[in-house]
Amino acid sequence: MKAYLAGLFHDIARELPKEQLLSLAREHDYPIDQATLDAPILVHGAVSAIIAKENYHIIDDDILTAMERHTLGHEDAGLLDKILFLADAIEPNRQYEGVEKLRELARRNLPLAVLRATEHSLQYLQERNLSPHSRTLAMQRQLQRELKTKQDQE
Repeated sequence: MKAYLAGLFHDIARELPKEQLLSLAREHDYPIDQATLDAPILVHGAVSAIIAKENYHIIDDDILTAMERHTLGHEDAGLLDKILFLADAIEPNRQYEGVEKLRELARRNLPLAVLRATEHSLQYLQERNLSPHSRTLAMQRQLQRELKTKQDQE
């Protein structure tokens, strides 16, 4: 049920104008960094969580956190955070090279699929000479550590 609700509401603010995204984020003390000022769409997850809480009375912290983190990821990503991040990257309307392989990997190995989705996002930014967000880089490093630890234990 949590994944369903997070999925249902995660992009509710996606189409809001840039000014409104930033205004709502500031109004609710969401940290605005230079990357967010350069690309306000980066806060749509956080603003979606705000709207879900205020307008739809979603109060579950796991759901709200997953919504907030689905755009950039987070080094402390929990299971629901990872599921929503990955689901957003491979949803049926996504059409990019490698998405089918990523969808298949998601069925077999969630942590590795989340890492690969993160790497794809970072590659996309690099190809466009855009700087990656520190949260996405931190999530990538944490996922790499988790997978290495798991490998070492096997």
